[in-house]
Amino acid sequence: MSTEPPPSWDQRQPWDQPQYPPSAPPSPAWGQPQYSSGPPPTGKQPPRKAWFIIGAALIVAGLIAIGFGGYSVVNVLQASPGDDDTFENNGVTTVDLQPGERRVIYIFTGDGGLEPHDIDCVVTSADTEATPEITPIGPEITVNQWRAVFTFTTDRPGPHEVTCTGAESDRFGVGGEVSMGTFEQ
Repeated sequence: MSTEPPPSWDQRQPWDQPQYPPSAPPSPAWGQPQYSSGPPPTGKQPPRKAWFIIGAALIVAGLIAIGFGGYSVVNVLQASPGDDDTFENNGVTTVDLQPGERRVIYIFTGDGGLEPHDIDCVVTSADTEATPEITPIGPEITVNQWRAVFTFTTDRPGPHEVTCTGAESDRFGVGGEVSMGTFEQ
């Protein structure tokens, strides 16, 4: 007979004591539900109330930004010339203006764009023959296929006639101003 203990038994016990396999954990009492202990806790706590408040504030800010953007897009689209304020090359349109009101003269670009060419416009007050100063627009601004070319401001109230000459196929219009102020209203 061998004096070595079997390898499956617990080796930590002294040899002179009886060797038993490890005992099973105690079972619950009769009629009690068996619950497993579940996964060990990870130390991660549920989100605090502050995170819910921050999330709600970001959602509200996003909705306000979307509303502001929609409002600005509508204002920009309204700046393009209306049907009553458009005219052909060498034609004329009459617009009713208030003192200090700024208007923009547009040229229709269409789907294919517009080749560079000379454009000349004149604005006169219909009742006094006064001519407001016309200023070319610096950076290219296009709204609904209408490119802004000139801007003018009048100091007299009432009707003003706008006449433009350019290429034979040009179509012009007078509309509102498109600038950062349009987005800040």
